[in-house]
Amino acid sequence: MTDSNLQNDVIALVRDLRNHRSVETNWPAFRELVETHLPELLRTVSTRWLISICDTYVDFGEPLRARHAMSISFFVNMLRLAETVKYVRPDVSAERLAEARGALIPLYDEVCTFSIDKQDVFLNLTRRFNALLCDDPVMEAIWREILKRLHAGNNVITEMAHGSPVEARYFPLDPRGLTDNYGR
Repeated sequence: MTDSNLQNDVIALVRDLRNHRSVETNWPAFRELVETHLPELLRTVSTRWLISICDTYVDFGEPLRARHAMSISFFVNMLRLAETVKYVRPDVSAERLAEARGALIPLYDEVCTFSIDKQDVFLNLTRRFNALLCDDPVMEAIWREILKRLHAGNNVITEMAHGSPVEARYFPLDPRGLTDNYGR
């Protein structure tokens, strides 16, 4: 099967499943294609379709894989929210940026910004994702591919990371060997 045929078949199955067409035959066909051809899909489909694959597992997969898929989908969609806010309000206040480099600024209900220069939130979040997904080869591979693509692109994660002395802590591809603010 060519890469374009594979991609077209997976996209067609996603669309059919989202519209609840022939679920009893389309769901097994979808799983077979994704799980048999995962390396090719990771190489050829866009992040949009990787998330659609995750969303399809959320809707039809067994509970554990569905939760793993939901975690990945939720992560990317929250990143989309941040990117949309950046698009709508593109100007960064130099004064606020300087303030956020070191201080925790209250946002709401005891939730604060993270310190751009000292944050370890994303390092620890990545560790948790890795621990959560380590026994799920399909979702682990999708997660790693998405992280790789995020690091290669221009987005709020890479923008914050490039301006920070702890750049490696911003959703690292491999968090092993990196320490958090407590030396762990």
